[in-house]
Amino acid sequence: MPNTASPFTASAANLNRLVIIRLIFLLGIFAALTYTHITIQTFTIHLAHITTVILLIMLNAFTYWRLKQNWPVTDVEYFCQLLSDVIALTVLLYVSGGATNPFVEFRGQFT
Repeated sequence: MPNTASPFTASAANLNRLVIIRLIFLLGIFAALTYTHITIQTFTIHLAHITTVILLIMLNAFTYWRLKQNWPVTDVEYFCQLLSDVIALTVLLYVSGGATNPFVEFRGQFT
């Protein structure tokens, strides 16, 4: 019996939005790294920065291609896409200074 489920589900719509959000994120990261590298002469771009950004670009291109196919998007696939973004952001923040990064904020007090 052929699969008659529509490939255009809520997960597919969410994944399509995620591709757009990831593209905006990648453009922002690229602009931030370029600006920081130009203005702060002591800032060096680590291999982890470059590798993470390249992997995200490849994932975004693959996901864009994959959305053009006639395969249904599952919730597990969407979750894995979100998880890859969280891991990439964690790597970028860690390599950019960890807890001393200005984008990391701690509002509690040490006892």
